[in-house]
Amino acid sequence: MAFEEHKRIKILFFHHGGTIGGAPLSLLYLIQNLDKTKFEPHVVFTQYGPVVKLFEESGIGYEICPISLFHHHSLYWLKGLPGLKDFIFFGIKFFPDFFRLRQIIRKHDPDIIHLNSSTLIIAGLAAYSLKHQVVWHVREVLHDGYFKVRKRIIQFIINRCSTQIIAISKTAASQLPETSKLNVVYNGVSLEYFNRNISSSLNKESLIGNNYSLIGMIGQIYRAKGVFQFVQAARILVGKGVRAKFILVGDAPILEDHQSHIKNNLKKWLGIKYNDLLELKKMVHQYGIENDVIFLGNRTDVPNILAGLDMVVFLSGVDAFGRPIIEAGAMGKPVIALNKGSCQELVKDNVTGILLKSDEPEVVADAILGLILDPERAKKLGEAGYQMARSKFTIEKHLDAICGIYLRLAESL
Repeated sequence: MAFEEHKRIKILFFHHGGTIGGAPLSLLYLIQNLDKTKFEPHVVFTQYGPVVKLFEESGIGYEICPISLFHHHSLYWLKGLPGLKDFIFFGIKFFPDFFRLRQIIRKHDPDIIHLNSSTLIIAGLAAYSLKHQVVWHVREVLHDGYFKVRKRIIQFIINRCSTQIIAISKTAASQLPETSKLNVVYNGVSLEYFNRNISSSLNKESLIGNNYSLIGMIGQIYRAKGVFQFVQAARILVGKGVRAKFILVGDAPILEDHQSHIKNNLKKWLGIKYNDLLELKKMVHQYGIENDVIFLGNRTDVPNILAGLDMVVFLSGVDAFGRPIIEAGAMGKPVIALNKGSCQELVKDNVTGILLKSDEPEVVADAILGLILDPERAKKLGEAGYQMARSKFTIEKHLDAICGIYLRLAESL
């Protein structure tokens, strides 16, 4: 073995942002569980945000390097006039960002570079130009866009610049070229941290009364995540007199609390990114269900919140992996999800949860009501979800697979 066995493997991670979500949390759990006698991690974030504080609290070294990202996935892709503007800015900033990243890579001189998103095109090219070994983590479903040109460019760059590729699901892997360096590694969940025997923190929330079914949705507040359908389903059930509270855990990726409804509507009309959280709260107010839909924002006690929920709803059709699904499974909670994409890999229909044929509010409401009225079935689904999480989605399985890739690459150093 060319690599010195007593030397720690230096890994330089790049992450695309600072907001809390599945991708950064998965990266956090990975680094937290790395054997620090074997690995020396350091993280470069493209912006500061709430999730950076979690890395800091865990004692993980990091720095901030703002760069342009090449968004071309199903959650957000460059389209229309706003997309043209972003694409032009990406081109203008490409070379300054490229050389800045080369300086960072040279400064740290890592053994391995781990890119945590397909959007990190410039970082991938910078690493490749310096002949570093690159592990490219693909966590998104790439969008076809116009004529599939940009999608093909991204596929080509990822394939050319990477030494190993990690797809977080078969859904994510299916969009990439078939190659021996492509690995499917599911995200993992710690059954010690997500312990189904812990107490709930929801009984401490003043807005939640007794004898209510608690229905949760966890994740960033994006329209594409199905948050509006969730609220519409809540309206239907409240209108039927169902005693339930609907809990939203998460925040908008881009917070503009000062932004007015007029400005938000103008951005929406122009096709520019706007604050979905603001729109969602407006909808809740218009429906008159402020006491029934509860916004908890970003929380660090998600396991304790899950402990108090009766079920979790996951309506995103754009995710390559639904982390809330496996977290709900670890806590023994049934899941209602769309019969689409990676959800089909994470949920066994009528075994660990319910897969919906559509995200129509009436369909969602019927599924929620069905589990409320049949708690024994909900309990069986949750127990099966727990067994599935134990057998397939543990942090130990995830860690073994990722570290195996690192160690194989280290052997060639």
